[in-house]
Amino acid sequence: MADAYSIQDFTTLQLATPDGSEEFVAGIQNVTITPAFDYTDLETADSILREATMRTNARVEVDIGWSLFNADLIRANIGSPGTQSSTIEDSSDVPLFELSFEVDSEGGDTTLGPVTVEGLRFEDDPPLFDGSQGEWVEWSGSMRGKDITGVETTDNTV
Repeated sequence: MADAYSIQDFTTLQLATPDGSEEFVAGIQNVTITPAFDYTDLETADSILREATMRTNARVEVDIGWSLFNADLIRANIGSPGTQSSTIEDSSDVPLFELSFEVDSEGGDTTLGPVTVEGLRFEDDPPLFDGSQGEWVEWSGSMRGKDITGVETTDNTV
């Protein structure tokens, strides 16, 4: 059975350091989580039909927008893994994050999750500040993750 979900029904949505010690975003405005793959087709000269398809390069693409600011996110992103810095650190090590969430269906009959996306790094780094007069400031970031777990629903009626 299919259920209706609304972003307002998130019971949790957390972007944190992999050990969960820091929560970086709140006031979620939008979120898109997409397991993605690259595909390679085998085509031959003796047929116009595809012979086979291979799936490669798994990743999880995450786009998230939020309206409550925590400067620790910027400090964690410009620092080395596991550290926060007020200046860009001269290091090629990439800080990684973890996103986890649960969301209840309309009426609360089912819960999706807890879903976890691990090994996230920013594709498009979030701005330190980007605002206009008379508007609430919103931040956004595109991230790429290594793996996703917990894509399950729980029946809350039993």
